[in-house]
Amino acid sequence: MSKFTEAFERGEGLYSIAEVAFYAKMHPNTVRAWFTNRGRPVFRFGTSTLDSCFLSYTDLIEAIYVRKLRKEFCIGFPVIRTAIDMAKQLKKVEHPFAHPNFRTVVVGKEINIVEKEAESTMIALAPNSGPTSDATILEQFIHELEFDDSNKITKYIAFKAPRDRVFIAPDFNFGSPMMESSGYTAETLWRAHRAEGGIQQAALAYGVEDFTVQAAVDYYDGILESNRLLRKAA
Repeated sequence: MSKFTEAFERGEGLYSIAEVAFYAKMHPNTVRAWFTNRGRPVFRFGTSTLDSCFLSYTDLIEAIYVRKLRKEFCIGFPVIRTAIDMAKQLKKVEHPFAHPNFRTVVVGKEINIVEKEAESTMIALAPNSGPTSDATILEQFIHELEFDDSNKITKYIAFKAPRDRVFIAPDFNFGSPMMESSGYTAETLWRAHRAEGGIQQAALAYGVEDFTVQAAVDYYDGILESNRLLRKAA
């Protein structure tokens, strides 16, 4: 059995730098700097068991989340690394941003990682707690994740439409975004609507509902537009 097959069977997932950049709406050079820089990466080393040319499913999920902290809240990497290090030291949790028992709290330009059951008292695992009245608890991201009994991520809901959803799971179609109501990838239905000449035509050709194709198109168009803007800004 190849190392690639073993990685997928372990539920590790396997993504190239370009794939993580595409799905996380980041520039490939940024992903490379975050996870694979020689010496010390800006964020942390990737967790793939193969080599530095690939990243794992956990790396993809954390890239999406850390991008949110950076883009929406302007949180610096020293603050992010401090919060993670404190969680590791105090609670032995390797990935507190993607764990069902923890929540990230933004206070100004600082963050705290708090235990889910202690949110009301804001017992922080990271320093610089700040005034709680200005805090933003980032729960929505955790609600978009599904976990197994060992607290390992099994599914990330990447896009929600009124009647269908796009999810990414390490053991479905090599980690590509999938439509929840069918066995097709979002990219397959996106390409179908272009090849067949529209939403209804693609739905008929692939035996799915119109709303499933529409959700795939909305999701994939959003990804493409974000990446187009990134290339334009580079």
